[in-house]
Amino acid sequence: MNTQEKYELIEKLVLSKDENLLLQIKELFESSELKLWDEINPKLKASIQRGLDQSQKGIGMVHEEAMKEYRKKLKK
Repeated sequence: MNTQEKYELIEKLVLSKDENLLLQIKELFESSELKLWDEINPKLKASIQRGLDQSQKGIGMVHEEAMKEYRKKLKK
C-alpha cells in the first residue's frame, strides 16, 4: 500500500461517523499489537517494560534531548 492510499484511509477514518466501524478498526489495531507483543523475545519484552516503567516514574529524557546530546558528542 502506498502513502497516498494510507492518507486516503486516514481521511475516511477521520470523517467516519460509523461508531461500530471505528470500534472494529480500534479492536483490529489492538489485537494486532497484542499478537506482536506475544511474539517478542522475552529479554526484549523485559527491556521495553523497564523503559516504560522508568518513563512513568519520570526517569530518563525525551528523545529529542537525547539526540541533541548525542549529536554534540559526535561533533567533538
